[in-house]
Amino acid sequence: AILSVVLLDIVVSISIHSFRMAVGSAVGAATLALVLFTTGFIMGTLRGSVDVAEAVAKMPGMPGPRHVRDGSSGSTPEICAQYEELGLYRQAEKDFKRYASGLSAEQAAKYASFCDVEARNACATVRIRGGHVFVRHLYPGYQSRLSSTLQAINDVVKRFGPLPDAEIVVEVTDGDFNRVDLPVFMIARPRSAHVGVLYPDFTFYSWPEAVCPPERSHAYSYLYGLFSEAAASADEELQETWQAKHDVLFWRGGKLAQPLRAQQVEALMGVPGVDVKFMEWKNNSITGLNGAPGCVGLMEHCDYRYLAFLNGNSYSSRFKYELLCGSCVFAGKQAWMEWWSDLMKPGEDFVELRSDWKDASEQLLEVRARPDGGRSIAESGRRKALALLSQDAVDCYWLRLLSLAATFLPAPADELPTSAKPLEDVLLYADNVVITEGAVYGPVR
Repeated sequence: AILSVVLLDIVVSISIHSFRMAVGSAVGAATLALVLFTTGFIMGTLRGSVDVAEAVAKMPGMPGPRHVRDGSSGSTPEICAQYEELGLYRQAEKDFKRYASGLSAEQAAKYASFCDVEARNACATVRIRGGHVFVRHLYPGYQSRLSSTLQAINDVVKRFGPLPDAEIVVEVTDGDFNRVDLPVFMIARPRSAHVGVLYPDFTFYSWPEAVCPPERSHAYSYLYGLFSEAAASADEELQETWQAKHDVLFWRGGKLAQPLRAQQVEALMGVPGVDVKFMEWKNNSITGLNGAPGCVGLMEHCDYRYLAFLNGNSYSSRFKYELLCGSCVFAGKQAWMEWWSDLMKPGEDFVELRSDWKDASEQLLEVRARPDGGRSIAESGRRKALALLSQDAVDCYWLRLLSLAATFLPAPADELPTSAKPLEDVLLYADNVVITEGAVYGPVR
């Protein structure tokens, strides 16, 4: 039930950061999810698309760094209220709408055992009970993906908890389970597949195996801080900063098994003012000391006026970094989507090309010929990315997902097996530890 409504403007100035937060209604976590689902989603549909660009423009500054703790049990965190008008949670509400009528007994049983029976790779079953978080099933996947995802969940629980009881299934593949019609939390899915629940992928916490030496880190909070500082500096001299960027369409990346990326690179060969090349990943390390001759760091990409975003095997996590650069991003029409994909609009925040990039030369000429050379697109994309992909926004999105899960997914009624471990313990495990229903397998010293 609604306990109170307080309207308060808070202005915080920290060197290069300033923002205003509007304090929203204090609502019980489960009730909040239900209210937002039944009213926010419907109202969004009735009103049509929210003018996100206008709403973002009204935010008087870039979001500040992550707070140590916000909110309390049964209340709505103040920091998350500002994102309602921006439509940040619309994808979460849309995803859960499919499962709002509940799961059948067969679906519920399949969901509860999904990691242990169906996936058995790159998957975790996470249960929140009495404010504590347990990992019921744990099947490590590629590199540090699952560890980063669990760390992100832990941060959100520590920041906003205690949270209502819920049990979720989280998989960290590139979309291997996009045909499973269950509320499995997934990184990405084809736009044609209306299943599962999209969540912020592991790169919103960290991906050390993708560091390009001499880069220091790919921890998202660290990178976002660098992008924010660069944006604040650019805002002081917008035209000068834009002119200082190299008048080149730039890209560096590895070869993939799927042929589309190679076709896109081929389409750009010989086009004037284009610097697009493959590099090779020779080895990766959790320390970030990777062997990647020819790689170019994420911040170095910002030296170029135009950036190419090429397809991954399914999705690619680089898009957000290119938007944060304040460069004009060219991207082929994407067949896959993430949780934030629909927040960015083609023609407004980036330049959308054909999927095979055969119109790239023509489009690049057209953008270069504009009076501002594409600067307005670059600035719009960066402004939205700074506002909607901040650490605060990501944490708040996770909070909304967990609140919706507590409301619409089957309530965990059975007792946890002794093999289920507190999340704090699991975060200390080696990367080859497996937790099944009833047993823990791992290295013995």
